[in-house]
Amino acid sequence: MSAPVLLIAGANDPRCPAEEALQAKSKLESLGKRFEFKLYEDEGHGFLKLENKIDAYKRIARFISAHTQNTFD
Repeated sequence: MSAPVLLIAGANDPRCPAEEALQAKSKLESLGKRFEFKLYEDEGHGFLKLENKIDAYKRIARFISAHTQNTFD
C-alpha cells in the first residue's frame, strides 16, 4: 500500500470497535506508512455532536486536498 490513509473513528462505536482502529494505526506505524488518525472519545459509529462533525469534515477536506490536486475553499 502506497497511498496515505485517513483513519477517523468513534471510541464508542459498536460496529467498528475503537480497538480495531487502534490496531490499524499501530500496524501503519510499524510499517512506516503515511497516515492520519483521529479518535473521537465521545462518539459512536455515526457522529452526533456538531463540533465533531465539523472537525471530521474539515480533516477529510484537508486530507483530500493535501493528497490530491483538489482544493477546497
